[in-house]
Amino acid sequence: MRKSYGTAALVGGCMLTICLLGGNSVAFCIGMTIVGGVAGFVFPLWQASKVKRKESRMITMDMAEYLTAVSLLLTAGIPLWEALHRGLVGRDPKRPLYRELGRAFEQYEQDRLSDPVGVFQGMSERLQIPAVSTFVCALVQNYKKGNNELAVLFMDLAVQSRTQR
Repeated sequence: MRKSYGTAALVGGCMLTICLLGGNSVAFCIGMTIVGGVAGFVFPLWQASKVKRKESRMITMDMAEYLTAVSLLLTAGIPLWEALHRGLVGRDPKRPLYRELGRAFEQYEQDRLSDPVGVFQGMSERLQIPAVSTFVCALVQNYKKGNNELAVLFMDLAVQSRTQR
């Protein structure tokens, strides 16, 4: 937000300088300064929301592949946390979903005393994307109550993610 104020001030100041050097009236220069300031404030916010929407779409698209991989690993008999971690192997860490999951695993490994599900809940709260929230909800349910059919649940979530994209 502070960056938007700085950009607004910079654009507004540039508009004022250009208007005054152009020999325009003071009223016109003030008007152009206001227009430039508003544009300098709104444009960075618009760009940030555009980037967030793009990352949200990428996460939703990648969630189906990740859940399918984890489901297959669980079906093969690999424990949940290991399957979640192995599901990241070979994935592009620059993609938003894999970057966030990698960050969650790093955070958990650094602080072993914390609740492993809490790290994923924090990721879900930070991202606020329905596909991630549903995934984390399934993890929480499994961790607290236990679920023998988690592989089937993850496969169903993968199908849901595919239909959403």
